[in-house]
Amino acid sequence: MMAFHRDGRRIAFGSRLDVGARLKDTDPAALAVFLRDPTQIICASWPRERTMALPGAGDFRLVQLPISLAGVATIDFHVDVHLDVDPRDGRVTLRSYAVDTSLSLRGGSKTKVIVDLELQGELCPIAAASRTTEEAEIAGFVAYETSGSLQGPLVLLPDAALRAATEAINHTVLLFVRRDFVRGIKRNFDAWYAEPGRKAEVAVLLKDEAKVAEAAAVALEEAAVAWEAPISSESV
Repeated sequence: MMAFHRDGRRIAFGSRLDVGARLKDTDPAALAVFLRDPTQIICASWPRERTMALPGAGDFRLVQLPISLAGVATIDFHVDVHLDVDPRDGRVTLRSYAVDTSLSLRGGSKTKVIVDLELQGELCPIAAASRTTEEAEIAGFVAYETSGSLQGPLVLLPDAALRAATEAINHTVLLFVRRDFVRGIKRNFDAWYAEPGRKAEVAVLLKDEAKVAEAAAVALEEAAVAWEAPISSESV
């Protein structure tokens, strides 16, 4: 799904890609543990050589290769994002919080430009039923929306040319995610799970977490019973 809007010198465009796939011969519980590490997700969704870990936990910088805009200008940018993992269901959320953009007009020097960019995404591992083998399913989306003012000769471009150019940018930005993301998750998970001792480590972790969850459920049930119990005359 792609969008484009122009109002005088200002344009806005963006795109959304829904992600959904089943991973054969994949333990869904182990995959959920694997996806708790934001680095694993970033390495599967963006080229490693254009990814930089930032000081904050779950913070990364994603660098985009230069993008041509209608053959008139070249755009360079990087975006800083934060990943969160919900411990309750393994849901991973991504949000951008900073962007740095420069524009090079054909034959000219590179200039910093102010661009608004909102990048967001969500990924959730789901256990999937299968007749023949255990499978895991991942579902979610990646979306972005950007806006800014046209510079120099770009102002003279007709809407049709700008629309075609922004559609090319949408395609470029989401191409890696569309083509390689699911395969990257599967490939990285298989390598991680095949490491010596990893299966035993995950089994112990999941067993301990199940015990904690069971104890918490019992405590809540006991608290509910105590709350509903009638007050005796002796305690008044």
